[in-house]
Amino acid sequence: MKLFIKLGVLIFTFFGINAYAEGNCPQGYYPVYNNNGGGGQVGCAPMSGGNGGGHQGGGYNNPQKPKSYWADSYGAIAVGKNEKGENVLSYNKQISSQELADDTIFFLCKTLKYTDCKIQIRFRNSHAIIVKDENGMFYFGANENRDKAAEEAINECKSNKSKNCEFVGSLDSTARYIRY
Repeated sequence: MKLFIKLGVLIFTFFGINAYAEGNCPQGYYPVYNNNGGGGQVGCAPMSGGNGGGHQGGGYNNPQKPKSYWADSYGAIAVGKNEKGENVLSYNKQISSQELADDTIFFLCKTLKYTDCKIQIRFRNSHAIIVKDENGMFYFGANENRDKAAEEAINECKSNKSKNCEFVGSLDSTARYIRY
């Protein structure tokens, strides 16, 4: 009999303290008591997930915001032939993956009815520069620094003994900052 009484006191103490700590509030809330001498619980308040003191909850009401981040940006340039047999360009920039950049190049070539399209340069988080020589051949450079990319393209053109290397265009596919 003494064992049952001790067990009953232990259970009452455990549940009594637990009930006092949690009151009749749902999960994520704590009891608010009347401090003006009236006693007793007057309501429930949400637990804070911050470090502002007081009750530390699991952050039920303060979910973490996703953090801003830098997103990689891909591009590609292909050279093909048009109906007249001239070299023509297909290009893209600011694509979310290299595979998608490659796929869109080939789709573009087919849509424009270019033949013999071949990717000449792929680039990621950088600038691409296009240069053309007097024979209609294209040369490319890619670098995070636009001037270095241009220098790379001009040097490639000159290394093929071209006399007239002209700037055709540039593509900016630098990383993009995604803000939340």
